[in-house]
Amino acid sequence: AHIASHLRAHRHEAPAGYVAVVSQGWSKPEGRTRTVARDEPIASYREPVENKSRIRQMRFGGMARCLFPEVQFESDGERRFAMLLEDSLDTATRWFRPGKADIRIYWHADRQYQPDFIVETSTHRLIVEIKDPGQLEDDEVQAKARAAVEWCRHANAHAAAHGGKPWRYLLIPDEAVMYTVTIDGLMAQFVAD
Repeated sequence: AHIASHLRAHRHEAPAGYVAVVSQGWSKPEGRTRTVARDEPIASYREPVENKSRIRQMRFGGMARCLFPEVQFESDGERRFAMLLEDSLDTATRWFRPGKADIRIYWHADRQYQPDFIVETSTHRLIVEIKDPGQLEDDEVQAKARAAVEWCRHANAHAAAHGGKPWRYLLIPDEAVMYTVTIDGLMAQFVAD
């Protein structure tokens, strides 16, 4: 028993490869399901959050470009990123917070990665993760990023063959999401290849 627990503690799994399957060209996004208190009011996503420790329990609404009328965020950086998307000069911009059924990216055996945002602009489709700068080098965050980049490679091969927009994965530090930046600026700085 001691040897088995020692081996489990020190094992390292690396995927031997990925099998890309395009099962259908289009499906209706389902978005995220979250649990909130029944009496939690819907706050404007534009209003700064006073008590940032409560942000995960809050409901946000008022977006025009989001595919859903109401969302929840896990951080204030995500809320600020939604503002950036809503204010983009690219009027084709649309976004949502994907659920597990919306995009299937596996980063470790049967563990599925659920990114923070899926965004479509007039020129690109983006998978976006907003992270605390102290977590960017975390092994799990990096494993998810590698899996998302690989997913984008397969999606881009399919898009090239069928005239679709290219996919890019962005891993963005929370502090970089400011009111003065643009999606293109963040893409130029934080696209992961």
